[in-house]
Amino acid sequence: MKKTLVALAVAGVIAPVAQADNVMIYGRIDTSLDYTKVQDGGHSKGLSNNYSRFGLRGEENVGNGLVAEFQIENAIDSTGGVAAGMDRRDTYVGIKGDSFGKVRLGLVSTPTFSLFLGTTGVFDEVARASYTDNGSVGVQASKHLSAIGDLGQRISQSVYYRTPDIAGMGFADIQLSKGDVQNVPTAITGVNSTVNGSVSRVIDGRIQYGLDSSPLTVGLGVRSAKEVTTDNNNNIFLLAAKYKYNTLFNIAAAYERDDYKAGVFGYGAANTKADKGYITGQYNLNQNSALIGSLGYAGNLKVDGTTKADTGARQYTMGAQYDLSNRTRVYGYYTKLDNKDSAGYSIINNAPAGKDNDAFVVGVRHVF
Repeated sequence: MKKTLVALAVAGVIAPVAQADNVMIYGRIDTSLDYTKVQDGGHSKGLSNNYSRFGLRGEENVGNGLVAEFQIENAIDSTGGVAAGMDRRDTYVGIKGDSFGKVRLGLVSTPTFSLFLGTTGVFDEVARASYTDNGSVGVQASKHLSAIGDLGQRISQSVYYRTPDIAGMGFADIQLSKGDVQNVPTAITGVNSTVNGSVSRVIDGRIQYGLDSSPLTVGLGVRSAKEVTTDNNNNIFLLAAKYKYNTLFNIAAAYERDDYKAGVFGYGAANTKADKGYITGQYNLNQNSALIGSLGYAGNLKVDGTTKADTGARQYTMGAQYDLSNRTRVYGYYTKLDNKDSAGYSIINNAPAGKDNDAFVVGVRHVF
């Protein structure tokens, strides 16, 4: 009798595992020790979490050339300082097929942000070196150079569609949402400002030439978000390209135009525009180590058609990384954000407007 009960208990454990044999557990733990300094201000040091995550994803062949897929991804704080939650990273269910493309329903990264990260994201989402306020736990108070992550790194309540690969050369994708943008910012254009409300509708799309294995990638991304209280559309335009030369080096460049209408951000009844540019590069010394660098530029803001002096900024980053294995990397980066007198961009939480930011980080990343 006891043997029968034990056998039943073991079978009860094994059966669910067998049914879930196409489910993958994955994640990333990325923690850095940061030394930061604000011009004419204090300096600090401490640990930072850089997009650490834990998730489940899986697929099921449902016939007729179609595959059902799902993903549940949880943001975690690797420093133990701030609570995280399941609703912070891509979580969706969908259907895909070679001749059908893919549809995803839920919380999904926007095509424009994916294009930006896939080309210029050489620092792989390390907060102090990033151009985007990445929404990772513990860095929400920063106002990074690019607005692409701010206005919709990922969007809930969304329907996402990506075409099949077009002649093996590229694809297009589009995302629609009734709103509920994750991480609606307190500042978009580098000025200390507050958002009047959330958005009622978001349309985000991309056209891309070149796949992951292609040496050349060129993409165009456009986002339009309608603000609730004013019914105005706030737009982002992105043109980005990346070139990979064998395994030796890669270089990327991007142009971004931010266009925000009256009544939304810090200038009240003013319309605000900003032009920004980015260049990033990586040189591989060997299969394990690389030198990387980047330059970001934000031009002066144009408010109601008038250029506002000293509202631009530049950001320089350089560093090195070394892969101890296929899953573990150590890295060190130095970043300087050079603000003009009236600019308020930052890579440091709650840094005051018009002050330069410096950061040096050393970290370890492990993926599983």
